Amino acid sequence: MSQLMQLRDQLLSVGQDARRQAQALLAFKPRFDTAAGMVAHLIGGAATHTDLEMIAAIQAAQKKVDEAIIALQQAIVAAERYASRM
Repeated sequence: MSQLMQLRDQLLSVGQDARRQAQALLAFKPRFDTAAGMVAHLIGGAATHTDLEMIAAIQAAQKKVDEAIIALQQAIVAAERYASRM
């Protein structure tokens, strides 16, 4: 197999792996809302503002997951586009 064909196969494999990871992250996202809701319900209004800090941390993590999903989707498109040209 030529090196170009190996590269094409590798790109297609990366695209498939990225798709699986993006789907897993999408499935995980609702857990952030659940966790933030539980924090708000159970310790909301804490005098130490621990609830606000925890919710902010959860929301920051959720934003990073959203960014990771977008980056994976972009990688999928790029890998598949390039592989289809080979």
